Amino acid sequence: MIEGILFGVWLTVVVVGMWVVASRAARRSSEHRALVPEASEERERLTETALRESVGLLRERKFDAAHALLASIDRIGLDENLLDLLDACLAWTYVNLGDDDAALTYAHSTSKSKEPIAVLLAGATLARLERFVEAAQPLRSATHSTDLEDSDLCLALYHLGETERALGRFDEAREAWQRIRQKMPESELAKRAGDQLKTLTAVPYR
Repeated sequence: MIEGILFGVWLTVVVVGMWVVASRAARRSSEHRALVPEASEERERLTETALRESVGLLRERKFDAAHALLASIDRIGLDENLLDLLDACLAWTYVNLGDDDAALTYAHSTSKSKEPIAVLLAGATLARLERFVEAAQPLRSATHSTDLEDSDLCLALYHLGETERALGRFDEAREAWQRIRQKMPESELAKRAGDQLKTLTAVPYR
């Protein structure tokens, strides 16, 4: 009888021990699941910060520094909008560093993005590569955006002017360059736009 009682006690201890272990494992699993969204949100926040810094470097024409920062971003699992912006920044970086093949690949992947700055950089890249038919739509879209800073808008307008001229749309080219001179009259882009206007031949668009 004593042996039966001891066996019952032993069995109870084993069952309780197994329950405790299972409870702790479930709690750890629950805590891990709770941390996953937080980790994902933190990664997204850090990526957004890195992309903002990259755009700033591109505005300052610090292309080597921008490339180093962009290359450090893990693209796996990125939100579509962030991925578009990353690829557009890479496109503009590569075209300014002289890697036209890489620039074209990244520009093609983002030219239909919904992010205005990504659309601008993709279109400007295509214009720099003299792929004017492809550059026209994203650049026209970018110049109608209300979400771009003045300097970014003027960059879009400058390359749109080049694109429209290449496509024989001289009036539209003139309008794009004149908008730069009105928007940022003291800027380097305004000076370059003025030089372009002086050489522009007025030929009716057909």
